[in-house]
Amino acid sequence: MACVSGSRTVPPRSVGGARKSFHARSTIGAGRHYHQRRWGLKSLGNLTDKITMENEKVLELIAEGQAKEHPILFSAPMVRAILDGAKTQTRRIVKQPFHGWMETASNPKWWQSIKTQCPYGQIGDILWVRETWQYVDFAGEDNGYVYRATDPDWETMEEWRWKPSIFMPKQACRIKLRIEDVRAERLQSITIADCYKEGACSPTSSTPRLAWQMLWEKVNGQQSWNDNPFVWVISFSRVGGN
Repeated sequence: MACVSGSRTVPPRSVGGARKSFHARSTIGAGRHYHQRRWGLKSLGNLTDKITMENEKVLELIAEGQAKEHPILFSAPMVRAILDGAKTQTRRIVKQPFHGWMETASNPKWWQSIKTQCPYGQIGDILWVRETWQYVDFAGEDNGYVYRATDPDWETMEEWRWKPSIFMPKQACRIKLRIEDVRAERLQSITIADCYKEGACSPTSSTPRLAWQMLWEKVNGQQSWNDNPFVWVISFSRVGGN
């Protein structure tokens, strides 16, 4: 059975060793439903329908000339925060030459227009999320995509290998985000309210700024926080999300 995502059909294929290991462990004769319950494989039909509906909304915006699509990478914890509705903002380091220009720019009009230079997109554009993933095929029983953020049990399988987010094809994307705002600022200028929007801590955390700093250093290194670089601040909402 082929995996249909959006308007494209992905032919089924085996995933190095995963199918063999899975069947070696599966001793209950409940077939496909056991596989889904034990390992968290999403129902192919339900997942396909959801992706198709969200893609249709995105395609409508693109067809109307209201949006462009851009890929963006998120780690598994941040994907979970997005799915939970806890993360509605992300920060990405400004690259050269714009970072150098920001160091000396003082013209207010220049700063007002800088958001149009963000490489991740403009207000109204769509971000399609790349995350750690894999394609599975159970010899005709079921096939489709699984994701590390929500299917962590797959890590316990022998010979299993996740694929890095950078290699995730567009047809495997299950999360699309609409850009609501773009601006540039120093990393350490983040407000307490934005620390929560970054999904770095729970709403009851008493040290949201410290939690955000620790998360940033884990991804970008301690020196990056000390350097206090300019960052793109991208606020977003989930397309088709609750």
